[in-house]
Amino acid sequence: MDIRYFLSILRRRFWIILLVMIIAALTTYLLVGRMADKYKADAILSTGIIDNTTFKIENLNAFMQEFVTKTKFSNKIKTMTNPTSISLLTRRLLLHDLSENDSRFRVLTSGEEESSLMDFDQESISNFAVELENYRDSMLHPKDTDREHQLNFKRISRALGYDRESILKNLEIKRIGETDYLSVEFISENPELSYFTVNTFCDEIIEYFRNEQLSKENEGVSFFRQDARTKKMRFDSLTKIVNDFRFGAGISDIDEETKNIVSQIKELEFRRENHNLKIPALKENLRKIEFDIKRTAGKNANSYADFVTLNSKIDRINKDIKRLEDKISRSPGQTNKSLEKKQSNLIKEREKLSERLSNSGAKNLDEVKRENEKLRDQKRKMQFELEEAENAVKSLDRELRKKKGKKVNIASNDAELGVIQQQWEVAKEEYLEATGRVKKAQLESRKPEAELEIIEYAEIPEKPESKNLAIMSAFSGVASGILATLIIFLFSFFDNSSNSPYRFSQNYDLPLSGHINRIKKKNMNLNSIFNGAVSSKTVEAFKENLRKIRYIVETSGAKTILVTSNKAQEGKSFFLLSLAYSLSLGNRKVLVIDTNIRNNSLSKLANLGQDAVPFIRPTRITNNNINHLSTLPVHAGNLPNNVDILGNFGGDMSPNEALAGKDFVRLLYDYQQKYDYILLEGPALNEYADSKELSLYADKVVGVFAAQSSKVAADEESIGFLNSLGEKYLGSVLNRVDRLD
Repeated sequence: MDIRYFLSILRRRFWIILLVMIIAALTTYLLVGRMADKYKADAILSTGIIDNTTFKIENLNAFMQEFVTKTKFSNKIKTMTNPTSISLLTRRLLLHDLSENDSRFRVLTSGEEESSLMDFDQESISNFAVELENYRDSMLHPKDTDREHQLNFKRISRALGYDRESILKNLEIKRIGETDYLSVEFISENPELSYFTVNTFCDEIIEYFRNEQLSKENEGVSFFRQDARTKKMRFDSLTKIVNDFRFGAGISDIDEETKNIVSQIKELEFRRENHNLKIPALKENLRKIEFDIKRTAGKNANSYADFVTLNSKIDRINKDIKRLEDKISRSPGQTNKSLEKKQSNLIKEREKLSERLSNSGAKNLDEVKRENEKLRDQKRKMQFELEEAENAVKSLDRELRKKKGKKVNIASNDAELGVIQQQWEVAKEEYLEATGRVKKAQLESRKPEAELEIIEYAEIPEKPESKNLAIMSAFSGVASGILATLIIFLFSFFDNSSNSPYRFSQNYDLPLSGHINRIKKKNMNLNSIFNGAVSSKTVEAFKENLRKIRYIVETSGAKTILVTSNKAQEGKSFFLLSLAYSLSLGNRKVLVIDTNIRNNSLSKLANLGQDAVPFIRPTRITNNNINHLSTLPVHAGNLPNNVDILGNFGGDMSPNEALAGKDFVRLLYDYQQKYDYILLEGPALNEYADSKELSLYADKVVGVFAAQSSKVAADEESIGFLNSLGEKYLGSVLNRVDRLD
């Protein structure tokens, strides 16, 4: 909902809200002023909670300390207001008022409100008072109390207004700020009753807490001792079972033995890893040595072959030289020169071969052989080391399998023992906790917990409590004003009417051409509105809204416009005349035809009596004069000169029936030659089909909707018809909209 619309509603309903506030304030003032005077007495108790709990919660954070403290105070107050505590106070009040003295606060009467005491006589009441003297211990144990006595106690206390519900309405127990103190307050019609009730309640509650504390401490110590004995028996039994199992399995300490096995496994795995790391290196070294052995063996063979070849060549050359020497010695001189030359060449060749023989490695054959033997010795040594490492790994693997098997056996025993051991651990923990609770209970029994103590006794109040008439009246007035505002808001929120353009778009699936704000009835004279005789923000807004609609009409190109609505009394006639007036201000000639035969309100604006001054001169549309209607429009005296009206005498016929056989289209055409705009008014769509028939003669159709009208089921068919007009539907006009200032 638009907040401006809501504020506008509040402004219009301001006097209602103000009247409600005044009535509520005056009513409260009178009622509270007539109430009986009340007297309040109060006392202050020290609880000891803060001093007693400080050492217990000092290690907690600030939030937890505050939470624990508040919880203790809440528990204390709850205990002080439980049925037993209030019954102790009721008993003392009954003893006081049932005694035969003149200081009684309240007296039993035989009124209608005490009808439950009709079977009580004075003797029965006296006997009951005597029984109350010894009734205190029974009240602390309600189960042991006689049922009849309990019933009488409740009936008499209710009759005197001392029952728990009545007392708690006037008794208030609260903590004073963040202190250790509690305030006990009681309000009643008698100052002495308030004084007596507060002090008596404090005495009774202190005694009640002291007895309860001692009883709980004794019960607690006894209970915790019995619980500790039970826990010890179970702990001893499980201890024996554990020891028997270890002895039977030959296990002294499973944990220690497991640690030793794990340590040995780690050592064996470390040694195995070291040997595994050596094996790849030894294999790589063996590969290198074997390569060197092959290399030296090949080198020795090649050198030997070269040595043999060169020696063979040298021996052959030596033989050739010797053979030439023999030939030279036997040959003549000339021949010798040739032989000597050959011999010289062979000698040179022998020298070259000898030089090659000296440079070859053949002479180092022994050295190469020794190197080869050395490499073979290294190979045998490394092979031995490799075999030794591999055998060590195999041996360590066998040892590891044995150790791991032993570990599995230990784990199996440990699993079986673990179940028993776990039960033993739980029993041990429970036993230790039980002994701790015994010690704590003994300590608490020696050091009482948070005893109540009276710091300040109540005094007899001297004057009644203030009734706060001004504050109560003001609060009542403000609360009533807020409630009235809320009710108005709810009515506005759930209002289904189309009270604003926004709400109209939500309620109706129709285009909206504009809206017209509501104006006061004293300003309804159109002449006064449009000639400036009446001026206000509302009137100016009204004229401006009409100008917007006028612009839409003028730009639509339509000459004949039908104005209709879903329901009657939506303001069609007023809108039609206002639109005609607005169009005339633009020097437009306008003809208004009252085609609303069912409700000829436009025609009725003219008095049919001859002595009255007519607003318009109505004319019957009959068979005799229908062809002469072009001469019938008349000018209304209080409308602009260029606005004429054609009326009717009413009836129950539809436009098609009334104009049957008449050329109404030709009639409209003739009027269109004389007027710029022809405005037709049609009946309500929800009730009649007249507007549907008239829409056939109009260029455009305008629907008028009142802002205060709500959408109903019958509107659906009418909305469907307007939507079916398509572009012929010029739009909707929301009438009587409250202006939002």
